[in-house]
Amino acid sequence: MSLSDLSISRPVLTWMMTLALATFGVLGFMRLGIDRFPDMEFPFVGVTVELEGAAPTAMEDEVVDPLEESFATIEGVRHIHSEATQGAARVVLEFELGHDINVAAQDVRDKLNTTMRRLPHDIEPPSMGKANYSQFPIIFAPISTDLPLTVTTDYVDQHIKPLVESIPGAAGVTLYGKRERNIRIWIDPSALRARGLAVSDVLGALRREHIERPGGFVEGRTVEWALKTDAEFRSVAELENMIVSWQREAPIRLRDVARVEDGSEDVRDATYMNGKRGIALGLSKQSKANTVAIVDEFYRRMSKARERTPDGISISKGEGFIDNSHTIRESFEETIFALVFGGLLAVFVVFVFMRRGRPTMIVAAAIPLSLIATFGLIWVFDFTLNTMTLLGLTLAIGVVIDDAIIVLENIERHREAGQSALEAARSGTREITFAAMAATFSVAAVFIPVAFGSGRMGAFLREFGITVSVA
Repeated sequence: MSLSDLSISRPVLTWMMTLALATFGVLGFMRLGIDRFPDMEFPFVGVTVELEGAAPTAMEDEVVDPLEESFATIEGVRHIHSEATQGAARVVLEFELGHDINVAAQDVRDKLNTTMRRLPHDIEPPSMGKANYSQFPIIFAPISTDLPLTVTTDYVDQHIKPLVESIPGAAGVTLYGKRERNIRIWIDPSALRARGLAVSDVLGALRREHIERPGGFVEGRTVEWALKTDAEFRSVAELENMIVSWQREAPIRLRDVARVEDGSEDVRDATYMNGKRGIALGLSKQSKANTVAIVDEFYRRMSKARERTPDGISISKGEGFIDNSHTIRESFEETIFALVFGGLLAVFVVFVFMRRGRPTMIVAAAIPLSLIATFGLIWVFDFTLNTMTLLGLTLAIGVVIDDAIIVLENIERHREAGQSALEAARSGTREITFAAMAATFSVAAVFIPVAFGSGRMGAFLREFGITVSVA
């Protein structure tokens, strides 16, 4: 018994299968992310190393050269681009197309770990990342302030940043133009020489006095307490009273040989809003996450955060505010409009040529049922609703309508020959089953190779080819 005969003779089973596919599609649609383009990982891995105060030539000799020498032995490396600036160096590795970027990133991480002993000991922990669309901020929100930048930075870092980072699908939050509090100790060389001390004595005192260390555990019958040695300084006054050394049974305190300043870190970048200094917050998303849902949740949380924000700090959609979801929403709405309008126009064309309402309604019903089930498969393939997948669905409308018209036209021919509706449906469908299947699979055969194309364009069109084929 063919599939068409089974569907006609057992209508309840047919309806159950249809409802199951529709349910599968609806559930998949509810879990799909929305983005402008397919989520692609480019064959690039970047490593950034910072060494405060180092000149570009020193960064090149002591950081870039050892890293390049080590990274050159990694399999699949096509090109290495390096850049050394004041206090920082960046090495970008380009791999061959088709090389597994996750394996490449692990190879870079392993080489970086083995090269660390050749780098200066006082460098900051290196940062490493892969290049993809998700790393770019989807929200860039300026935060204007009338308060000192150190106070604003502390508030945003303690209250706003954790609130945004906990949004489902958020990958991370970057603060631009921030100024963190720094306690600076300005050594007086003359005072040190007069007391027979050196800078190393001050550093040794800081390491000895400004500490926090675990102290073990105290066990009771039913509870256990963790102990720690908390000797960190809590104020500038405490730091000034720190004993550096003893001479003639008299303490030499830090304030005797240095000046302690409660200030901020050095100015290396700045953010301005309407001519005033401020901070900017950049929010990036996880791969495959729903950009629109993340941005909507960001607005909801920011509206609540404004109620508790201190006077002088303003978070608003003013000048400099960037919301990349606007472009995604517009593109998504335009593509959905084209999809719906194209389907309605196709149904209208069918009605014009067939001039009968019932066959036209059957064709009209075939379009949403086919597309809804495809949403479930898009979710299974871990795609997002983007320009490429929606374009594939739009193209699939024509294929679905072609098959429906061919089958209905043959059934109508058998009806005109005097057969009953049931017999016409059986014989008309049976006659062209293989022809319709061959036509459908030939279309899929054209687009399947697109899904497995090589290069960046092949990766970009992968979701389009698979969507057309499964639809």
